[in-house]
Amino acid sequence: MGICSATGIAGAWAGDPGVVRAIESVSADLGKVKGLLDRSGRGDCDPSVPGLLPGCSEKIEEFCEKLHSPRHRGNIELPWGGRTEKVLLGRNPQGFSQVFAELERAKLASRNRLPKEFARKLEKRDYFGKMARYLRAKPPRSASLREVQANSRLGGELSSIWNDSVNEVLQEKMVQRHPGYLKLESFSPEISREYDGLERELHAEIYRSIWSGSARWKQVEKDFATVRSEYLRFLEESKELDPALKSDWIARIKSVTLELPGSDPDNLDHGCATTTRNAYYNWLKDRITICAGDFNSGNELFTIAHEFSHALGIHRSLYLQEKNTELATRLRSLASAVCDQATVGACPKEWAGVKERFPELAAKLIPRGGDLAPSETMVSGGFSEDSEERFSDALGSRVFARILKQVPELEGRRNLYYSSIAWTCSRPSMENTYPEEAQAEKEFSLEPHSAGKQRRLEGLTAPVREALGCAKDFEAKECAL
Repeated sequence: MGICSATGIAGAWAGDPGVVRAIESVSADLGKVKGLLDRSGRGDCDPSVPGLLPGCSEKIEEFCEKLHSPRHRGNIELPWGGRTEKVLLGRNPQGFSQVFAELERAKLASRNRLPKEFARKLEKRDYFGKMARYLRAKPPRSASLREVQANSRLGGELSSIWNDSVNEVLQEKMVQRHPGYLKLESFSPEISREYDGLERELHAEIYRSIWSGSARWKQVEKDFATVRSEYLRFLEESKELDPALKSDWIARIKSVTLELPGSDPDNLDHGCATTTRNAYYNWLKDRITICAGDFNSGNELFTIAHEFSHALGIHRSLYLQEKNTELATRLRSLASAVCDQATVGACPKEWAGVKERFPELAAKLIPRGGDLAPSETMVSGGFSEDSEERFSDALGSRVFARILKQVPELEGRRNLYYSSIAWTCSRPSMENTYPEEAQAEKEFSLEPHSAGKQRRLEGLTAPVREALGCAKDFEAKECAL
């Protein structure tokens, strides 16, 4: 593969003396290289200078092998741009997964922020003292069988204390509202809904207490602001976008908000709020959620750039278009009339109007079909076929490449990239032990993302490869803008 973008490659080589020395030692190619570097603004590839850049997938495979080697076991520190990124995908010396240990340490640190009545119950049963001892346990390799079993029992006790305290707080709240609550033999739907609502609100308050003071969450907030700023510059500098579309996209990027995992009682996901590695964009509420398992295990800049791109994608566009149709406006008016007791008499009239014109109004909605429709098979040949995801990869990777290029040292750029995609480096599993079977299973799932190596390759778009100073050494479908 040849060298792309002379100005970008010159900046990349400047940070890697080894590459510069290698170039200088190849006298046959020296003239060609100098000629290429002298041509400013060239964006296409020159195939006449082969073999000067390392293969992208080769470099990433080397990193993945290093990450899960016996020395690192899924945990590694990667310096970049004056910052050291901790990739924590393995276990700690006590045998706990790193994301679980980080969750429990965050609970200890949040003891003065937790809901008061809940914290008092935990204190009464010495939860925090026991948790500190649990996390300081001897590593299994040096502990006796009795010590391992004792710490396992302590872990069970801690889970029981936490869950019992939640249940007791909820019972007390219900008794305050309904003094005869505990005497009921069965609960009406209204009582059950009320309990569920209180439970969601309590859990949301607990998760806000746990993560709002976390240093890693504060870094997510900073990185979110960094990506938004770079995305806006990317759009503002674009010369290809139609002015109206550019204005619309800029407004959309500005409107996206960041949600702390587990903080919304109406969107409570316990896995996301504790140890699950995931992130998603909610196109109805226009907000991005980065799960705790994600920001506690590596860098999330690439992920945030990808999720921001969903705000410009098909689902959000359809929602905004349909939200402003006459049918949607009439339905909102009807809902307001139903919920507003003062105007309940207007409901029959409102409903009659919607019912009469429903076929006409519904016909004006954007037809769901053609090139915008998601394919029946979301993953094919190991790679994603979902148009929404491919669009987000294409745009998000370009914004991420711009952020990579701001890191002056080439090795620092690569480390930032590695820390952002480390989660795709699979330990021995079905995927790399039985790749054909894993691929077949994936093609019948409803997950729009590819997995493992294919996911890594999808992110290695031309702008990212240029920023990393590596050549394309793989076959993968790439979206062109």
